[in-house]
Amino acid sequence: MSDADDHLERLISRFLDDEADSRQRREMKTLMRRDPQAAALFDELAAIDREASLAMRRALGRASSTPRRRSARARIVRVAGLAAAACLAAMFWTPTHSAAPQRDGGASQASFGVGRSWFAPPPPTV
Repeated sequence: MSDADDHLERLISRFLDDEADSRQRREMKTLMRRDPQAAALFDELAAIDREASLAMRRALGRASSTPRRRSARARIVRVAGLAAAACLAAMFWTPTHSAAPQRDGGASQASFGVGRSWFAPPPPTV
């Protein structure tokens, strides 16, 4: 591809994207009048630009209409469920035994299986 071809493609691209200044617009119009190949390339690229633009608008139109709106009730139910799950998790996973000595002669709740962690090994039997 020659420098002239690169220049023509950049010029067409800027023209189609409305980025060309007045000098570039005049140059593009002059090229299309004088050179049938430049005019044919412009027509081809303009058709591709229109199709791409139409496809983008269709895709964006579908994408913008698809977001689901959730009701306030659904949000409240979801938050309440998460809060209940957090409370249950806190209730079962917090340690319930203390390191302080017991006054009941060693018969603590842990010896009856109450208050032990699910993850702790069972106490040794004597």
